[in-house]
This record gives sequence, C-alpha cells and structure tokens, in this order.
Amino acid sequence: MKKLISAALVLALVLSFAVSCAKKEKTDWEYIKAKKELIIGITYYAPMNYLDDSGKLVGFETEFA
Repeated sequence: MKKLISAALVLALVLSFAVSCAKKEKTDWEYIKAKKELIIGITYYAPMNYLDDSGKLVGFETEFA
C-alpha cells in the first residue's frame, strides 16, 4: 500500500512539473509594458490617500505607487 501511495505522489509531482513547464506566461512587467498603463485602485483615507487643499491627490500610498 505504501508503494502505491508513493508511486501516486511521484506521478502527481511529475505531472505538475510537466504542466508548469509546458506554457510560459508573460510576467507582470511584460504585461504592463505591452498595455502601456498601470491601473491602481485607492481609497480616500488619510494619511494613506487624500486630496490636499489644492485638490491634488497626496498621501503615503499615492507617493509609494
């Protein structure tokens, strides 16, 4: 029984390796470069993101992005 379980696990490992190597996906950076824009969602919650007196978006997350 232990040999059967071991063989099944080895087979599952080999199959998962084969599937992961079969098709190469674009990286996130390649996707962003091709699209030529990066969309970032925000929430207005000081000090993370807020509008200053002149209406400019400022805050920690805004600067980090």
